[in-house]
Amino acid sequence: MSNQLAPGTHLATLTGHSGTVISVAFSPDGRTLATTGQDRTARLWNLADSARPALTATLAGRPDKPRGIFWLTVMGSVVFGPDGRTLAVTCQDKVARLWNVADSAHPALTATVAGHSKGIASMALSPDGRLLATASFDKTARLWDVSDPARPTLTATLADHKGWVASVAFSPDGRLLATVAFDKAVRLWDVSDPARPTLTATFTGHASPMGSVVFSPDGRTLATASFDKTARLWDVSDPARPVHTATLTEHTGKVLSVAFSPDGRTLATTGNDKTARLWEVTDPRQPVLAATLTGHTGPVQAVAFSPDGRTLATAGNDKTARLWQL
Repeated sequence: MSNQLAPGTHLATLTGHSGTVISVAFSPDGRTLATTGQDRTARLWNLADSARPALTATLAGRPDKPRGIFWLTVMGSVVFGPDGRTLAVTCQDKVARLWNVADSAHPALTATVAGHSKGIASMALSPDGRLLATASFDKTARLWDVSDPARPTLTATLADHKGWVASVAFSPDGRLLATVAFDKAVRLWDVSDPARPTLTATFTGHASPMGSVVFSPDGRTLATASFDKTARLWDVSDPARPVHTATLTEHTGKVLSVAFSPDGRTLATTGNDKTARLWEVTDPRQPVLAATLTGHTGPVQAVAFSPDGRTLATAGNDKTARLWQL
């Protein structure tokens, strides 16, 4: 970590997307950043010099112009597999695309994952990279076996939510899947048998729909982001009996994204108030606001930590992604 930069120092602004930047993800080795945009593309950036990220490839996504209310048009996500060779991308349409990015300058499309009847809002890959979970506006989440990335296979459809499913997240051991939706409910699923997922708990607390969910690295805490201007922390050490531990209330607009640092000591939140915020969550019952990052000129759509926890990436409605030194 540089001694010349204070935590939360802006490092670089990534420009090139012609619309809202929807999602950001670091490769497992931290050398590449992937972004997706409302311009229906994904982009790969070389971070050898984090102060001067270099665009290495642009991946074409949805070919037609998205329609719908604004929030619908900016949903989508990008996620790397644990080996860094597979990249899953959805660009505001009904399918996910799997790319081989072993050569980041020459990504190759390996498969298209199709089955949802409406757009995919979010995705997650299991820690072992064998399962893909997708969340859709068709009110379902789906599980896909992608152990062979060229031949993805549907294993299960989770259909208990009563509204659009906005986000999905695997626990660090891959045994649990969390789903959040516009029905204001969080659901936890035991997916140790991907063909027979079991609902273990349904719980509520937010006053408005949620758009993001994530597990802490130790799997004991769940964080949710809501349009009610708050993020919440939940103790899920007993998946059958989740307990609300804290509500984070500093944002002045919808909270759009949450992410834990690799060591689990920091939670990042982003929102419509054009900020990213860093919270010290060593004690999840008493989170402390540690920093507020400003610079984006529009809502901050998504956030991700680098694998070493020293860099934060944010995605903005101002058509940029930003890198921050922590």
